[in-house]
Amino acid sequence: MSGFSEPVFVSYLQLSRMGQLSATLAALYDHAISIDEELELIWGRPGHTAKMFYFLTRYCGNTVVVRKSQLHLQTWATAVPAWVVQMILQFRLYAMYNRSRRILFFMASCFLIELAAAMSFALYEDVEVIAVRMDNLTGCLVIKSPKFAYGTWASILAFEGVLFFLALYKMVLHLSRLQTHWTRDNVTDVLLRDNMFYFLVIFITYCMTIVSWFTLPPILMQILGSYTITVTCTLGSRLILNIRRASYHHQECVDTKEIEYQLHVLPGDQDESTSQPDIPSSSQAEGSGVRQVEAGTSGTTG
Repeated sequence: MSGFSEPVFVSYLQLSRMGQLSATLAALYDHAISIDEELELIWGRPGHTAKMFYFLTRYCGNTVVVRKSQLHLQTWATAVPAWVVQMILQFRLYAMYNRSRRILFFMASCFLIELAAAMSFALYEDVEVIAVRMDNLTGCLVIKSPKFAYGTWASILAFEGVLFFLALYKMVLHLSRLQTHWTRDNVTDVLLRDNMFYFLVIFITYCMTIVSWFTLPPILMQILGSYTITVTCTLGSRLILNIRRASYHHQECVDTKEIEYQLHVLPGDQDESTSQPDIPSSSQAEGSGVRQVEAGTSGTTG
């Protein structure tokens, strides 16, 4: 059995199925505990773009986790949800950089390069699989794996790194000017916090996936593949929910001009000699203005 004894193969197959089941339950559990926020912040509020992205990350993501069982779909099942979340992150960074066209062009160019690289690796199908049936168990045994399939995850991780450093730069500037405590409801704080946390978790997950490609039997890689999708889609959904919650803290719909107020046109964005827009008081900014962010998801809120 291509180097596997029957007991070893059965144990691997059982472990793989248990891993996929636990990943599925984790995704469904997170959906269940956030359903009230979803109804209030997504479906009960205006914004078609936010609804579209949330549907793709939450519902399509859950579908992929539940139905992900065929080997030749697993690479795509991992990549597509990651691309959707990356689009959300680009909207958020576009807002944080005061809707800079240069930043938008830079991110879009890097994103297209990543897509081309990841697809070239994903389309390179050099895999051989045989079906194995034993008692009540049926599984697939990989006898030949694509040599460079890890390149898809490496490409995604590289672009995640670009987005991370763009967010890190803004975070350093924001902290250097911060005159109040870090809060859970301030729109800018939520944007920066979530971007940092998302990259940290994704970096660890994808590094483990890449390392496992060289160290684990292919059948066990299905476990990490399932968790990668669950983590990506769950965090992607939380990115949208968190920014919507902060944006609607004062029951106001916001647009992409709030970051200009929240970030106070941070140093490095404009010369000090350049005239700057009047900044409303903090109460006005929090109450009537959280104006810029929903490109941070208004891109995500439409």
